Amino acid sequence: MAVSAHRLRIVVAHAGAEDQDRGATAMAHALRDAGTEVVYTGGGQTAAQIVRTVIQEDAAALGLAVPAAASLPAEIVTLLAEEGAEDVVVFVGADPAGVAGPADPGAAAVFVPGGADRDDVVDWIRRNLVSAEPG
Repeated sequence: MAVSAHRLRIVVAHAGAEDQDRGATAMAHALRDAGTEVVYTGGGQTAAQIVRTVIQEDAAALGLAVPAAASLPAEIVTLLAEEGAEDVVVFVGADPAGVAGPADPGAAAVFVPGGADRDDVVDWIRRNLVSAEPG
């Protein structure tokens, strides 16, 4: 799904405790600074709450920050499909132990601290979600 940058809406969510959402906050700021419309949910969200927000906001993508050992990306992709929103692109920022890796079920991309920075995420968004054509 490619959309023009001025129409690109991305929900950024953190599944862990609210006081541990630095990665999600940094991701939200980087995406906003790159010109996308960002809807930030805050921390402590359940999979169902995150999916509800993505659908309500008609988002093209979901940037999900997950704690270690989370199975949330696959659960969210399943819930999105059940709601008819399987075209939403899910990308993940996680501790390396937080997801199965680049082949994590449902995650289009996985970014890990030390392996990717804000620019890497923005570049990936531009390559995979933004078309050159307006509108």
